[in-house]
Amino acid sequence: MRRYLNRLRWLALRRRHEDEIREELRFHLEQEIDEGRAAGLNDDQARRAARLELGNPAVLEEAIRGARGWAWIGRMGQDVRYARRLLRRRPAFSLAAIVTLALGIGGATAMFSLYDALIVRHLPVAAPGELVRLVEHRADVPYTFEAFTLATHDTLRPAARALSGVFAGADVSRAGDIDIDGERRSAVVQLVSDNFFDVLGVRALGGQVFHEPGPAPGDAPIAVLSADYWRIQYAGSPSAIGSRFRRGSREFTVVGIAARGFRGIDIDTPVDIWVPIDQLVAPDDRDRVRGRWMRIMGRLAPGMTPAQASLEASAILGRRVQFVPGAVGYSTLRQTLSRPLLLVSLVVAVVLLIACANLANLMLASAVARGRELAVRAAIGASRARIVWQLLTEGFVLSAIGGVLGIGVAHWISGALLAYLPPDDALALPNLRLVLDARVLIFATLLTGGTALLFGFAPALRSTGHIVPGDLKSGAGSGEAGRSWLRRGLLVSQVAMCTALLIVAGVFLRTLQNLRGQDAGYIEDRLLVADVRPPGTDDDQRDEKLELLRDRIAALPGVEVAAFSNVGQLAGAIEFNIGFPGGPERFPMIEQRITPGFLRAMGNSIVAGRDFTPSDHARAPLVAIVNESFAERFFPGNDPLGRRFFRDSGTFAGEPMEIVGVVKDSKWISLRDEAPAMYYRPYRQMGGTPIVRFAIRTSSDPRPVAGQLHSVARSIDPGLVLANVVPFSRIVDRTLVIERLVAQVSTAFGVLALLIATVGLYGVMAYSVARRRREIGIRLAVGARPRAIEWMFLRESIALVALGVALGLPGAIAVTRLVSSMLFGLGPQDPASIAGALLVLVAATVAAGSVPARRAAGVDPILALREE
Repeated sequence: MRRYLNRLRWLALRRRHEDEIREELRFHLEQEIDEGRAAGLNDDQARRAARLELGNPAVLEEAIRGARGWAWIGRMGQDVRYARRLLRRRPAFSLAAIVTLALGIGGATAMFSLYDALIVRHLPVAAPGELVRLVEHRADVPYTFEAFTLATHDTLRPAARALSGVFAGADVSRAGDIDIDGERRSAVVQLVSDNFFDVLGVRALGGQVFHEPGPAPGDAPIAVLSADYWRIQYAGSPSAIGSRFRRGSREFTVVGIAARGFRGIDIDTPVDIWVPIDQLVAPDDRDRVRGRWMRIMGRLAPGMTPAQASLEASAILGRRVQFVPGAVGYSTLRQTLSRPLLLVSLVVAVVLLIACANLANLMLASAVARGRELAVRAAIGASRARIVWQLLTEGFVLSAIGGVLGIGVAHWISGALLAYLPPDDALALPNLRLVLDARVLIFATLLTGGTALLFGFAPALRSTGHIVPGDLKSGAGSGEAGRSWLRRGLLVSQVAMCTALLIVAGVFLRTLQNLRGQDAGYIEDRLLVADVRPPGTDDDQRDEKLELLRDRIAALPGVEVAAFSNVGQLAGAIEFNIGFPGGPERFPMIEQRITPGFLRAMGNSIVAGRDFTPSDHARAPLVAIVNESFAERFFPGNDPLGRRFFRDSGTFAGEPMEIVGVVKDSKWISLRDEAPAMYYRPYRQMGGTPIVRFAIRTSSDPRPVAGQLHSVARSIDPGLVLANVVPFSRIVDRTLVIERLVAQVSTAFGVLALLIATVGLYGVMAYSVARRRREIGIRLAVGARPRAIEWMFLRESIALVALGVALGLPGAIAVTRLVSSMLFGLGPQDPASIAGALLVLVAATVAAGSVPARRAAGVDPILALREE
């Protein structure tokens, strides 16, 4: 330990010790000179003899530093300073390398941050690995249930022995409004069981969290704030504890602030306020037994496994349920984006590999050009390891600069990726944004060092393996032929990876084009939509205000038709069982409630019969419009007009409705699925809904109309809430989040990879022309035509690219096969995508190879032959 402390002390006082070393060497030199003079030598002879006796002062200084320890730090400083000077001497090379590395490292860091936040990162609670989530698989549906009744929690909690604790939390999906001192503020409020914080092991930052058992129903309601909400809405004031806010008809008292960083168990919806559910829902309340609106988690007891807990829970509940690991919490986005994120991460990794291969090529060419310098270093005693370390240091300096800039690039790329999230998922942004925590910084640091080794180690070894004295004269290493093949191999690998990227980007671009270009039963152009939430609870009053709003909007200049539906197109669907008079069977069918003119507003044409009219009101005979798939399914080859069917609610069959029209099929749920069989009913015959979606078709640009909607709504009732006022094309884009993300990101990085590969091809061919100038001169001198010289080099570049394409094509097909379920309207071996990628590569090859080829054809043979 003392030895290391002495070395640290020496490093801290390095300048003073350097002066002492030089002073000591001067003293010994003067002593030797005095001894020479005493032996009868003159001054010059005595000085020369003294220097011969002591040896090279620089070598002696180096030996003394080595004896003091940690001299490698000093050498590293020298190497870094020298690398910095080289970067300034080669600004074009340095800028290209740094920008390429910054984009590659930044993209990889952004993807790691997003992937870590959404899929890998554990909840900030005590021992998250012990947490488990309750799920249920049912044979009659293809998905997994993660929501349960509150009664399920009440049954499981006291009886479970494989779990040390069981808690429940209400499913939350959007923010609501609360009243703080008369001011309305947005907040995500979650109802949780009273042992929520106890089981999770989350402590209070201030005040106290509620504990089991919580307050009894009827006691003064209490609440706990998240640290972020406390900081933003209460300015971090201690007076927040004990303050009150109102939500609905109840007033809550804030009793504590949750630990910093904890925002609940749902990654998609960070929670602002937690409220004990038992103080709002009494033990005999019907809400405990109806509706799946609670998520249930538990903590494994010591020595228990999820399988044991699943068996016990199934026995207690009397049906098959399962506990799965819950360390990462809940997330719908995780299920939606896990495969696209993995694919995009693979794309970014391939681009980074291409960049490293290109930089390795540039480093090889640079080392060859510095052959004389490396030979001089070897001649004066530098070992191969010392030269390799110097070359590696240059690579590390490049990577370090690129890594630092890459952090900024990562912020930009992360923001660009998160911009793809639809507004409904905007609440997840605080949990998904790039945060420079220890995990991200460690990843970026390791990635920076890894890239430096990847593109620097092989060129350094290759460049120093054949240094001979003859290089002092020629300036080029004797291993030039081997390095030439290595450069070509690196170029072929770049082209192979670039080919795979371009084909993958092509199939996803074609998928997006197919999805957007299909006939989905609507017309996007000049179509504006808006979600409207009428105030109050009386259905008749709400419907009256909606009808008035529809009339006012229809009267605006530039509006052709305005109408609304209970569920917007591409926003989901409501399904009921229908039956036919005299038939015992029931069929699940999508029902849509619309006002007159809605089909015309959406651009969906009537193919038979009529549209709804204002006379189809609540006291009129019940009518319906069916789509073509409905008619074909139930009345194949027959006219459906005038036929009757009824909706079966499960407890009684409704009054039969008459089919008065047939409309063209349109897609209501997903652009990937076939248009479903469905029917439409007049909105006025069905009663009110809490929220509707308006469809407004305009005669020109809909943006001026969009700007007037809020003022029109306020003129009717200030409580009319308008949201999501956007062109319908924006709604379509939101349904294609995954396709747009993968297509646009893979295309952007594919173009970047193509640019890097093109620059690499140009560099290899330009260096080949420069190295073979004397050969070119001889060929021209003996009668070769310039066109033949040009074709010779262009043919070489085409051959290299062709080999890269041949190697990259199987990899591209393998990747597209793996993601074939994400494609639409084409197969993994799509000829158009492959042909497009090949055409782009051929064009890039000709562009990159023709310039060096023309330069070779223009070589003056006399000047070339005179060069050595």
